[in-house]
Amino acid sequence: MIRLTTICLAVCILMINGVDLAPADAAASEGTVDVYVVARQSATPEGEAVSDTLPDSIGAVWVGTSYVVEIWMQDTWDGSMPGGPSPGLTGGEFDLHFTASRSDATALHYEGPFYSGGALDGGTIDNVNGVVDDFCAGTLSSGIGVTPDYARLGYVTFDTSSSGTQDFVLDEAEVARYGLGLVDPSEIVLSGASVNQGLPSARTFTIRHSNMVVGGMINGANLEPEPVPAGFAAGLSGTVDVMVDNWGAPTIIQLQNGSVDVATNYGDGPFRPGIDGDDSADYGDFAFQADVSPTEIIELAIRDLVLGFDSGILPVVGHERFSAEQIQMEVASGALDIRSPAMGGHRYDMTGLSATADQEEMGVLLEIDPSGIYELAFIYERTIDISGLSPHIDAGSYLTLQGTLAAEGIPEPSTFTMLCLGAIGVLAYARPGRRP
Repeated sequence: MIRLTTICLAVCILMINGVDLAPADAAASEGTVDVYVVARQSATPEGEAVSDTLPDSIGAVWVGTSYVVEIWMQDTWDGSMPGGPSPGLTGGEFDLHFTASRSDATALHYEGPFYSGGALDGGTIDNVNGVVDDFCAGTLSSGIGVTPDYARLGYVTFDTSSSGTQDFVLDEAEVARYGLGLVDPSEIVLSGASVNQGLPSARTFTIRHSNMVVGGMINGANLEPEPVPAGFAAGLSGTVDVMVDNWGAPTIIQLQNGSVDVATNYGDGPFRPGIDGDDSADYGDFAFQADVSPTEIIELAIRDLVLGFDSGILPVVGHERFSAEQIQMEVASGALDIRSPAMGGHRYDMTGLSATADQEEMGVLLEIDPSGIYELAFIYERTIDISGLSPHIDAGSYLTLQGTLAAEGIPEPSTFTMLCLGAIGVLAYARPGRRP
């Protein structure tokens, strides 16, 4: 633990030369220094290495990929405690232990508030014994890492080599406060992290018998389906690649390359709004009327809508359930046709608009046949902000998409068929104009 001693000596030299670094009424600390291990798919950007929110830690990765393990610190000795607030943290030094047979540490990084250009940072990777010895960084600056802030000390890059749970544990901890020297070990609270490293196995699932109800608001008026069935679509089609670590008892899941084609609702579709001019629209997949005022009635149609969706690696609870709100959805293609006396007729490209989740959503992966046939389904309720499409569309205008996506995957290649998930339940119709 040489480098933290160096920091303390440097600060003492400044004090000898008349620089008062400690509070005039400095007293024994009443708070703790909390130290966290945070596993991330990629490193937190350097500009966010000090934050009032501790970054989320991932729970799983695929074998054969890389990820980073960050060390964050927070000094809880604030102004509400005797002698507080803390003058800030100047650095820390730790041993980071891991299971050598499951991962290799490959690089040490120090970007952030404690970086000193190499003078006070260091550490040694020992992949044989599964430890990063004396990982440390330090600075002579004050005011870092005092609650409510968290400050990142640095991070280590790891390559995964085998499946299983990788535990990260800190010990041999030393932390220094600005002008006050080393923190008493009894005041240092260490927390670790665990990452499930899984072997990916992928299958393509085919979507069928899924549905969608569309509603929303434009320029302060509710979207009313016109005619009434025009706010509902069934027979959605598409595919999604599903990756799990164990088809018999999955603990993690990832969705990739998901695509949902929203077919025309019925027959040739409703006539609305029939935009005149270039590439005029005679029919829409969804059609609405919005009564903004007695003299301003907006006719609106959503045409040729295709949604794309995928996810990061998600934990599977009880080998069946996962949190579907973490699935990212966006418009892969589609247009919004609008006509009104004030606006005239316009078509707007919706490609790239996000369909964001506003509440928790449930997904399931069920083995429905001993031969290895699986059914994937999740209920979604998403909001698309359309206010940025045109100056004619006011802020606060949005579309709501609600429905159930269900798909089936079969073990044999190229024999995927389509089934609905009858056991998931019946989706309630969206109420047009409901605010998210």
